[in-house]
Amino acid sequence: MKTGYAFQPEELVMLGSVMEHAIDSLPVANRTIVARQMIAQRILDCAATGERDPVELEIAGVDGLYDRRRTPAGGII
Repeated sequence: MKTGYAFQPEELVMLGSVMEHAIDSLPVANRTIVARQMIAQRILDCAATGERDPVELEIAGVDGLYDRRRTPAGGII
């Protein structure tokens, strides 16, 4: 986990919206705590590079999150 970056309040609101939209895009069965944590961390890491485009942040959050057979928690889909 990276540390040392700070966001303005309006950026945090936008990041929260991006995260919720990313999670809502997942099938209900895949909206696990582990998936939420991974998406949040990926979005924050991407935003820490200076990215502010909500679409790009959402892509960073979910891209590659699942392979075709396993969930982030290791279960079979």
